[in-house]
Amino acid sequence: MRSIFAKIFLWSLGTFVLSLIAFWAISHTIDRRMRGGDPFPRMIALIEDDACRVYEEGGAERLAAHLKRLNVYLHAEHILTDSKGRDLATGEDRSDLIRRSKVHKKPGRLEDGRIVFVGRPRHGKYYFINIVRPLFEPSDILPYYSLIVVVIAAMGFFLAVHLAAPLRGLREVVERFGRGDLAAREHSIRKDEIGELSRAFDEMAGRIETLLLAERRLLQDVSHELRSPLARLGFAVELARSGPDRDRALDRVRKEADRMSTLIGELIELTRFEGDRTACDAEIIAPDSLLDHIIKDCQWEAEARRRSIVFKVESSVTIRGVYELLRRAVENVVRNAIRHTPEGTTVEVELSHRDGRALIRVRDFGAGVPEAALDAIFKPFFRVEVDRDRASGGVGLGLAIALRAVELHGGGIKASNASPGLEVTIELPAAGEND
Repeated sequence: MRSIFAKIFLWSLGTFVLSLIAFWAISHTIDRRMRGGDPFPRMIALIEDDACRVYEEGGAERLAAHLKRLNVYLHAEHILTDSKGRDLATGEDRSDLIRRSKVHKKPGRLEDGRIVFVGRPRHGKYYFINIVRPLFEPSDILPYYSLIVVVIAAMGFFLAVHLAAPLRGLREVVERFGRGDLAAREHSIRKDEIGELSRAFDEMAGRIETLLLAERRLLQDVSHELRSPLARLGFAVELARSGPDRDRALDRVRKEADRMSTLIGELIELTRFEGDRTACDAEIIAPDSLLDHIIKDCQWEAEARRRSIVFKVESSVTIRGVYELLRRAVENVVRNAIRHTPEGTTVEVELSHRDGRALIRVRDFGAGVPEAALDAIFKPFFRVEVDRDRASGGVGLGLAIALRAVELHGGGIKASNASPGLEVTIELPAAGEND
């Protein structure tokens, strides 16, 4: 029996049957122990002895009145006969009633369903007959037991459906996911262990989907982006072999090799960010100190390009995050601004705090970006001006890596034209809201 539905359903019915057996066994044990102290037989003996005493003291008339009163109080018919079966109150022959009990050696039953109990009070001198209508018949109880069985069976059925149906649904989702449908999810809203299992599967499937898509994207990006530098590298090698200016050709080879190394490194880093966002240890970070270190590292590049960086802290705040990821994200934005601001201008970096968010603003004074491309600049390998970016050494991944890192920390990043220049704003939750 492999179906969990059948197991739960039969288990419920089996529990009911065992409960009935246990109930019968306990009742039988209690009844057997109480036989010695059961007051009912002694009460019957008292009624029998009282009827005999009334007859012996008052005759048939008083006996008839006494039995009539018993019939009213006890809702039964009572008869006292002599040893031959003659009714001492009415004179009728009741031997047939006595014979019924002797033949069956148990209480007899009349045609109308009443039961006949026969006793021998006063040492067998009389017969005391008690004719009662049973409160219920076994056939009367059967519908109630049947109803109980039906109710328990229905409860077991719904319990089995309640537990088995989501498991079957989860199995179908797992099978779809295994066949390559990476978007297959259970989306369970249950609060029990099955719901937790479903949500754990959805989370696992999401991570697997992210890893597989990141791997595919990496292969596609590498194959796409390496074509041009490899072609130029091959061309440079041919020039180095046959051209008159070998030094220039070798410089070109070195430049393209460096470009490919940078490209591959940033592709791997971007893929790592997308593929495993839970493998990073967060800590409390002071953004002003982080920005200070970044600006010091970028200052030499700015000076080499005859630019400068101005850093301003409007208000201090702390954030919780992964230091290296945030450093790389902000550094990419700052270096991007240095590359695109004109000579003799500055890159403005500003830190502020508003509505529980740390705001990092980086502005250059370049040509800006077309309004339609403000969101697209955060996509991998997007370039507004291809020739300019290639000349500056960019591969179109800096802002994409910054976006991934900021989103990993529950923040956001956006770009807007500052006229002149481009302003990139990074928002990160302040420490305390994420803790």
